[in-house]
Amino acid sequence: MLAVVIFGVSVFGGFVQDDRLVILSNPTMGKLGGLFGSLVSPYFYNRPELGNYRPLTSFSLIWDSLVFGNDAWGFRLINVLLYGFVCVGVYELAKRMQKKGDWAFWVAILFTVLPIHSEAVTSIVGRGEILNGGLVILMLILVKDGKWGWSILAYLLALLSKESAIVWVMPWGWMLLREKIKKDYKLGLLVSMMMLIVGYFVLRWGVLEEFIFSDRATVVQNPLKFISSGQRIMAGIGLVAFGVSKVLLPINLSYDYSFEQLKLSELTSWWFALGMGVILFSVWLARKKNESLKLAIAIFWLPLLVTGNILKPIGTIFGERLWFLPSLGVVMVVVMTISNFMNRRWLRLPRQLRFIAMTTVGVILLMFSVRTMMRNMDWLSEERLFVTDAQYVTGSVLAQSNAAAMYLKARDFDQAKIYLEKAEAIYPLYPELMNNWGIYYWWTGDLEEANRRFEKCLESHPEDGLCTENIEALKRNKKR
Repeated sequence: MLAVVIFGVSVFGGFVQDDRLVILSNPTMGKLGGLFGSLVSPYFYNRPELGNYRPLTSFSLIWDSLVFGNDAWGFRLINVLLYGFVCVGVYELAKRMQKKGDWAFWVAILFTVLPIHSEAVTSIVGRGEILNGGLVILMLILVKDGKWGWSILAYLLALLSKESAIVWVMPWGWMLLREKIKKDYKLGLLVSMMMLIVGYFVLRWGVLEEFIFSDRATVVQNPLKFISSGQRIMAGIGLVAFGVSKVLLPINLSYDYSFEQLKLSELTSWWFALGMGVILFSVWLARKKNESLKLAIAIFWLPLLVTGNILKPIGTIFGERLWFLPSLGVVMVVVMTISNFMNRRWLRLPRQLRFIAMTTVGVILLMFSVRTMMRNMDWLSEERLFVTDAQYVTGSVLAQSNAAAMYLKARDFDQAKIYLEKAEAIYPLYPELMNNWGIYYWWTGDLEEANRRFEKCLESHPEDGLCTENIEALKRNKKR
């Protein structure tokens, strides 16, 4: 109920960012045949070169389109409801970890109201994060209940929701090896899991072929791809500390942290130092004889090995949606630490201090809830999101260029030029920016300059179809 109250406003929003690529660009949406086609098709329709295969996520989105139509509200409604079920799953998992209902309650409540979850829940394509996170949590619950066969199925479904679930075979195997069951049964489970993973990669190869491990990130999307491995790992460790700060202090949340919003010099210096502090703190906690604490640390770190650019570069430098599961690890550690302190000192505190402490907790939860609702409002439309974020995401060429595009769309050319100039000062060769400049001059009547801008874009980015389309459209306009 809390999840629905806080995130319910998102139902009134439209398609934002990759929602258009995944849903509006997929002609099988709303068609029964699309359900079966989703199992053997790339996540981005007819674009295997992007290297994404998430059949369960695609299946669920096509199912939504069959039930609710292709309007955004239906997809968004299911995201909110699924998130509510995930939050219930968080409670069930926490209860099995500590055997304490009160501890589990606070973990679930704090997880539910986290503002950093806005992107994963309110953005329709965040469905992959919700399904992946929820199914991983279900897998861990089933393991705790000793239902190993069902846990393998939950793991498979998580893997079919998003590729990053691959890392969860490690804690699954670790917990199985520690389980006191018959050796032949244990061996059978391990063999079954290995066969499942091999089968998954065979299926993935059959759909994506040579793009099975494709990575087409540009320098704008992920500058960490174009530096040395040592620098990338240092920056990845710095991103861990940066992400924790966004979970606990959700100020200036953004849909984009790409070139040059997150500066390499900062990530590899003081953010790296803070990240090393997080590592040392994690090691110190892991040495304690507390299995629940070790699992919480695993929930935090395992996804970040993939999504944090530590093992290898991915398609983006940083994304709030990628912190869906790691944020649960943060919440568990925070609540567990406070809970241990309370158990030792709580009864010794005067009644007035206990009242102040509980009031403080209530105020923090209320502030997080209000911040989350406000952030959900930003995600209702591209116009609102792009213009709002560009005001403080001043280092991102993508954010500044997107804001300019919104002002162009509104025919506010003075504001559009301001943001175009800001974006150009960051990275003038960004193809979307170069196209936006061409459109600006086209719509303000300077056709020669518009043509020059489009040609310059095509010269710098010959593979960019938008440059070619705009040049052709401008030629047709001149003939008329």
